[in-house]
Amino acid sequence: MKKFEYSLQPILSFKKHTQKLEEENLAVVINKYEYHKKRLNELSKEVTRLIENNNRQTKTGMKARDIIQNNLYMNIIYKKIDEQKNIICELKKEIKFRREKLIEVNKEKKSLENLKERRYLEYQYLQSIEQNLFIDEQICFKIAKSITEL
Repeated sequence: MKKFEYSLQPILSFKKHTQKLEEENLAVVINKYEYHKKRLNELSKEVTRLIENNNRQTKTGMKARDIIQNNLYMNIIYKKIDEQKNIICELKKEIKFRREKLIEVNKEKKSLENLKERRYLEYQYLQSIEQNLFIDEQICFKIAKSITEL
């Protein structure tokens, strides 16, 4: 009996490798997304803290120079918040793209695996037919041998 060999095995192996790479790429992008989301949250907390601090200092009296510095600092933080929002938006698009790509690779791999399974079942069927023919030949040979001995 010959061993089962799937002719598209190199392609299937390549698709498995591609799937692994796509999963890793998606994980990297998701990690970046989580980092920038965390950074945005920190900046938002910083803005809240500054506003509360400004409100307290305004009630107790504050120099004009301090107000200007605080406003400049707040503007810088607002710009950073906008940058983070833009980065997060781009990362969302990239995550969507990577997921679609991963789904496509999974579909291709799955179809190759299904084809491999069908080919293997076909191989098993042909092997059983071949084995039955061999057994039939052996039986016929033994019957013919026993008839000639009589």
